[in-house]
Amino acid sequence: MRNVSIAIVLVLGGGLACGSAKPLGLAQPRPDAPEPTADPLQASDPLASLETMAASEDLAWQTSDEPLYAITTRVSTAGGASHVFLLTVPSIGSGTSFDLQRAVELSEADSPAFGVRGRPFAYTASGSAPTVQRWRVLDDGSLEQDAVSSFASIGMRRADSAGALSFYARDKAYFCNRFDPSEIVIWNPETMAIRGTIPLDLVLDGQMRPQVVLSQRADRLFAVVSWQQAFAYDWTRFGDRVQIIAIDPSSDSVIGRVEESRCNQFSWVSNASDGTAYFSPASYYAPLRSMLGESIGVDSCALRILPGADSFEPGYDVDLQSITGGRPAGDFFLASDTRAFLRVWHSELVTPLDDGKSNWEAVMQEPGFLWWTWQVGAEQAERVPDQRPSREAQTFVVDDESYTATLSEDGSSTQLEQLDPQGLLRPGLRGPGQIIGVFRVR
Repeated sequence: MRNVSIAIVLVLGGGLACGSAKPLGLAQPRPDAPEPTADPLQASDPLASLETMAASEDLAWQTSDEPLYAITTRVSTAGGASHVFLLTVPSIGSGTSFDLQRAVELSEADSPAFGVRGRPFAYTASGSAPTVQRWRVLDDGSLEQDAVSSFASIGMRRADSAGALSFYARDKAYFCNRFDPSEIVIWNPETMAIRGTIPLDLVLDGQMRPQVVLSQRADRLFAVVSWQQAFAYDWTRFGDRVQIIAIDPSSDSVIGRVEESRCNQFSWVSNASDGTAYFSPASYYAPLRSMLGESIGVDSCALRILPGADSFEPGYDVDLQSITGGRPAGDFFLASDTRAFLRVWHSELVTPLDDGKSNWEAVMQEPGFLWWTWQVGAEQAERVPDQRPSREAQTFVVDDESYTATLSEDGSSTQLEQLDPQGLLRPGLRGPGQIIGVFRVR
């Protein structure tokens, strides 16, 4: 199984924003929704067991062989307001579409739902409160509110990062506050209970604050730390290293820390089928160095951790800018074990910098990114044909296939496009708003 763990960076203090919800349409709150209960720490089943585990809560859902996918989409009004909806669809393939007739509206502006194939649940996590809301997916695809878990007792103020990493097992998942990563939270998606925490013992580096992206394989949880200057000062400046913290998920204990000076920022992780994890910087930060100078921004590099290793592979260092003709690049994203996609900045597509470079922030908000594709190990990447420049991109792995969500020119609708291993963008599901979350439920 190939999966991806992504930490999406929103500047000016933002992060992944997931939300609690209110029901619309066919969704009905359950008056008997269970309260979170204590869950003693116990050995967890492997992730693969999720697909075969009995869904005893809903026999019709369990026995159905019809595919079902959960979608979250953000709809913006002419007045600038945003509304996020959660719904299910039977297919995300070419020629399919959806509407909002059976959707439920979530109460926060950015709330990508998350979950795992084989269980009749979707989860939404709040960016303004320390809570995760669980939704039950019924056999007809409708949704109803289920349990709510609060992480206030362990000092959490928000829980939106809970959707950034796949569940490790049916009864175990991890997350941490990306911008205040003092500890990793361990929780149980089955009982909605807190299982414990893993202290990270991270410190400031001058005015540089630590940030963490999580990645996992069957025998390890990795916390990769970068340092960035506080948003109140100058967020364009980063530290001179990253650190990788290896954690044994059987005991949830830290077993190693390694400093790595070849790169200074990682936000994206993409995993090959054998467990090899590729780390790369956020494409949003990639243009900074070319705009503002060599002391600014992030290193143009990607590193990897091989199966069985607890640190980055010595001697493996991909200079992303060198394989894209000198253009700033980031967001290394695997479409197969041998084909990757990159988000590449094209300065000729945006407004030129003025003499004093005072307009650089406005320029960075313009649609200057295009997808490029790279045969892993080749000397050069290639620009993907037939695409429109964009400012940001959502990426997903569903059924071991990679997708991006492309907004229409007027921003009113989105089309999923498969990042095809042949190096093309192939059209899929279309619907209103901007798709910000996709995963398979059944």
